[in-house]
Amino acid sequence: MIERYGFKWEIWTGFHTVPSKDHLHLHVLSADLCSPAMKIKKHYNSFHPKVGFFQSIDEILSWFAAEPSYFSTISELKKSQYEPLLKEDLECFRCECSIKNMPLLKTHLQEEWDKLAEKEKAKVLN
Repeated sequence: MIERYGFKWEIWTGFHTVPSKDHLHLHVLSADLCSPAMKIKKHYNSFHPKVGFFQSIDEILSWFAAEPSYFSTISELKKSQYEPLLKEDLECFRCECSIKNMPLLKTHLQEEWDKLAEKEKAKVLN
């Protein structure tokens, strides 16, 4: 990352509480959420780190060691509890400001990302 882009950023790994596919699959994504694939509110909210639909791999792994067991915990994840989270209002995960629609959110996220990139590149140079 540093060699190609001039700074290093977070990569998120985790699972959706209500998977969209029947098979087990791990999501690995850049912590900018600026992807062209991020087209609709449901996509964005499904990865927003504070909404609760996306669970980091560390959170999931903690379930294996916790009481009750992982299997008890996973069985408590009710679709009816988590799917409404995908319909929540759009909010920037960095500054928590409300955004009216996806095009405005994507522009805002890009601006936030550009600010972060400048700040991080300056750190690398110093």
